[in-house]
Amino acid sequence: MAKQTHKNTTFFQAVNHAVHGIKYAVITERNMKIHAILTLVVLLCGVMFQCSLGEWLWLIHCIVLVIVMEMINSIIELIVDVLSQKNYFDWAKKAKDMAAGAVLLCSGYSLIVASIIFIPKLLS
Repeated sequence: MAKQTHKNTTFFQAVNHAVHGIKYAVITERNMKIHAILTLVVLLCGVMFQCSLGEWLWLIHCIVLVIVMEMINSIIELIVDVLSQKNYFDWAKKAKDMAAGAVLLCSGYSLIVASIIFIPKLLS
């Protein structure tokens, strides 16, 4: 596939690039692989415990939230690495730490939501 040097000319071209970006993230980022596996676990639990529509909406919300935040974190890390040329700078550490903290907050939120949904089902 030749490198594109101009703006996308069609919606489908833009979607193709977006899908390529998602694939790249899952293939190259260790934490995205972990999130993909945990997504499958949550989806299987949702089916196994016959979650209601409302519960599914919460679960899907959390899955998308964590995956999007992980992608944003990866983007920030990539840009910081390029700008810092992989040298240590206090600003680079702060940027990476804050991005990782955002993922941690979203993951914690998702864990709370999953606990609220699944613990009562496990206990009954």
